[in-house]
Amino acid sequence: GHRQPFTGVRARLNELMHHHQLRLNEALEALGDRPKSANDLLPVLFRRELDDNQIVFALGESLAHLRFLQHQGLAERVSGPGVDRYRATGGQVHLAPATEQAA
Repeated sequence: GHRQPFTGVRARLNELMHHHQLRLNEALEALGDRPKSANDLLPVLFRRELDDNQIVFALGESLAHLRFLQHQGLAERVSGPGVDRYRATGGQVHLAPATEQAA
């Protein structure tokens, strides 16, 4: 929904999957073995200045990326005082291209 109407849903799905695969792997690289919070990843995932409203949405998206990585076994949550942080456990994200059935 962030662009003009389009045709070719499979191509658009693949474009989005590729974008998210790149961003997830950038997040993994940024995590390394030193635990980082969703807030720590904002400059990695969002390379522009964010206003107050955008920061709320960006934090949600950053946390969603971290939870996805955790679910895939590529990151682990490190609980401690204050904010949860995550660290990479190894590997990379590989998202499968959209198929005829998925489109």
